[in-house]
Amino acid sequence: MFKKKKVKLGEKKKGFKHHHLWETDITKKNRSIVVFQILFPFVVIFLFYTLLYYTLSWTMFSRLGAGSLLYFLPPAGKESVIPGMISKNVDWYLVIIDIVFIDVIISIFLIWNFDYVKKVPLLGGLLKFVEKHSQKYLKDRRFAKGSVYILLILFVMVPFEGSGGAATTIIGKIIGVKPYKLWACVWIGSILGVSIITKAALEAKAYIGEDLIWVVIGIFAIAGIIAVISFVRGRLKDKKKG
Repeated sequence: MFKKKKVKLGEKKKGFKHHHLWETDITKKNRSIVVFQILFPFVVIFLFYTLLYYTLSWTMFSRLGAGSLLYFLPPAGKESVIPGMISKNVDWYLVIIDIVFIDVIISIFLIWNFDYVKKVPLLGGLLKFVEKHSQKYLKDRRFAKGSVYILLILFVMVPFEGSGGAATTIIGKIIGVKPYKLWACVWIGSILGVSIITKAALEAKAYIGEDLIWVVIGIFAIAGIIAVISFVRGRLKDKKKG
């Protein structure tokens, strides 16, 4: 009697709201997605360190945990936390896994909940202002669009204060990078940056000694910052010439 209306592939049924885990707009989230995006990172953190607690010796876990806490809270960054853990004989692979984990878990939390951060008085207004003008800046400049992913990866790699994943995510969100692409940049930059600094710290410890390990890493940090600045300036010059 009554014919059912067929729904074509790719079409959404009327009244049905599709909520994706990558959704970052507060107005498009339902309550379950909001709760998941807020709580999931904390659950993963709890499970991660619980696993380490039961699989590592207390000495190793306490040293790794101390470095993790320092990295969570500025002003400590990769350039100080990683050499510190290496000098305390924390296994190099644990250092890499731990620091990369912190970068990516903080990043996904900020990606999902950035709109809540923008609601913070004063800070939120500043972020909205920068976000608006940064997106317009990118729209008017093709070179920035082509280089933005490289720059984000470099920002994660270069040892600034605090988690590189946090700072890079804020920058990426402000300039309007898509969530999954931004998170991919954090993964790539963190793995590369942490691996390079860990390798440098191991070499410094083996051939120079623990007393000079900080000097070597300090030089490395300065070189990285200079490289990023030079890259940005070079792209700006190329744009002006074009």
